[in-house]
Amino acid sequence: MFTILTEEQLQKIHHSALDILEKIGVKYRDEETQRIFRNVGATVDERHRLVKIPSQVVEETIRKAPNSFKLESRDRNHPLEIRRGRMYARPSTGFSKVIDLESGISRNGMCRDTADISKLIDDLENISINATHVFPSDVPQEFKDVYSFKIALENSEKHVVTSPLVRINLELMYRIASVYQDETSLEGPIFSALICPISPLTLRDDVSIFCAKKRIPAIVNSAPIVGVASPVTLAGTLVMQCVESLATIALIQLVSPGSPIILGNKSTPMEMRSGTPLSGTVEIGMLSAAAVQVAHFYDLPSEGFGTRTDSKTLDEQTGVERIFTGLLPALAGATIDSGAGAVEIVATFSSEQLVIDEEVYGMIFRLLRGIDFDEETLALKEISKVGPEGSFLGEEHTRKNYLKEFYQHRLFDKRSRKEWEAAGHKDIRQAARDRVKRMLAEHQPVPELSKDAKNAIERVIREAAHSTM
Repeated sequence: MFTILTEEQLQKIHHSALDILEKIGVKYRDEETQRIFRNVGATVDERHRLVKIPSQVVEETIRKAPNSFKLESRDRNHPLEIRRGRMYARPSTGFSKVIDLESGISRNGMCRDTADISKLIDDLENISINATHVFPSDVPQEFKDVYSFKIALENSEKHVVTSPLVRINLELMYRIASVYQDETSLEGPIFSALICPISPLTLRDDVSIFCAKKRIPAIVNSAPIVGVASPVTLAGTLVMQCVESLATIALIQLVSPGSPIILGNKSTPMEMRSGTPLSGTVEIGMLSAAAVQVAHFYDLPSEGFGTRTDSKTLDEQTGVERIFTGLLPALAGATIDSGAGAVEIVATFSSEQLVIDEEVYGMIFRLLRGIDFDEETLALKEISKVGPEGSFLGEEHTRKNYLKEFYQHRLFDKRSRKEWEAAGHKDIRQAARDRVKRMLAEHQPVPELSKDAKNAIERVIREAAHSTM
């Protein structure tokens, strides 16, 4: 397993974070937060809305978070086992733009894009988790995350990761998901929520408390812009990520001990010459791998930043950058790797890139599986049988093991040049576009809800719209 931090460095991050929490504290916004922390001996400064948390409280609450649990979904027969040693891939959340499939030009995302992307994800084997990926522009913008969630559930049976803009929107999502829960009789939530503290050192406590009360799995991702909302040094950013994450986890566990947590990071460096946030740098891969180690230090499931790029198109830069950002956290042991389909600093979603990332993650999963060593795979009998100057091509052992040993690509071209030219000499983007179109044409719709259930969800949407009039 790849490690970027030593045990001594992990201990330094941990104790530095505890020291900051106890002496400097974090800012809260929800009045309930001060009562929760005050009850366990924290120091509350109501004037500045600061809470200073004793180290003992932090360490006790961290131990209450589970190291394994299940993520449920509409497909009740295939829950995801969240634990060390397993990894799943998902797209990011909150994209405002998409690359148009026909013109190749970036445009505002629409409801139809959210639906189509969810259909693709539903059919992609290596992308196990859906998300509120595209926030559509053709709906009331104060509820664009809610509409994205609704559309994702309508078009995919996979677990959905959501990124709520505000607490009321998370409450609406919970009500929508509850309709599906009633239809399928599932116990656990069919979605999880990203909780990104407001850097530096400010809690999203309203969202955290709601997740805790409803036992919604929380993906706690500190997401500062490095050099602006966190120190410019990687070590300093790791400490601040840890402070924000530990405070969030402590709050959740104080409200609901044992509530499921996944610990990650979304730190974003800045191009200081232009003021542009970045997402395709090697340092992001390093921070992400380090954050996975920090999660393991606390015996928690982890999320890596995953496949990202700063490129605006599907070119060599896109391929190189997403290998560093996607592979490093995977090798470090991430439980979830996010970012499938992301281009242009996580601002634009590409369906072609999504199916390319399906191949990338297939290769990563093959790498993580490693090399099997047993009597069958050592093949000593076959080596003895074939002997010098023989061939293994016609052996039963070769036929039996080829598909298991080698990842079978569906998109990347492995033909000879002659065959490739005869088939139209398409590059990877053209091949990906063709696959997207074929998948959408062949997609089998997921089971629909009953009429009563659909009406119940529409009432939730109407009530939300009416409340803003």
